[in-house]
Amino acid sequence: MGLTRKNVMLLWGVAVSVSIGASLMSKDAEQWDISIPCQSVEVSIGSGTILAETAHTDEERRIGLMNREHMDYGTGMMFFFDEVQPLSFWMSNTLIPLQIIYIKDDEVVSIQYGKPLDETSLPSDGPGNMVLEVNADEPLTEDVAAGDPVSLVCKD
Repeated sequence: MGLTRKNVMLLWGVAVSVSIGASLMSKDAEQWDISIPCQSVEVSIGSGTILAETAHTDEERRIGLMNREHMDYGTGMMFFFDEVQPLSFWMSNTLIPLQIIYIKDDEVVSIQYGKPLDETSLPSDGPGNMVLEVNADEPLTEDVAAGDPVSLVCKD
């Protein structure tokens, strides 16, 4: 039983489709799966890349950047949530002014600016599953706006 040109092309098409699908699935799993927490992530956003510590647990998210007196430019903290949900942060015991970037999957939802020690609620404009906190005057994120793309790479 010989293979016809049509059958060969069909098999080649299936093989390429499976290969591309597997490649995309592994990239997505590596890039977005937070079920295995990373200690730090590279966040591509705005005009550069932020190296961010991560907060996965309730306790890590509760403490966040509290009581820190300084944070270098180009760094921050990424908060991960298990579900897409309405999010709101505040600046209780936070000593440095922050830009709070609410993210859903791979896109900026909204941005808030927090003042040190201000306990006013700073909600997102829509549901999200991640929050990136950076210095309020971070040069790499000064032009970031809602709808901008975000990508992550685990650094552990």
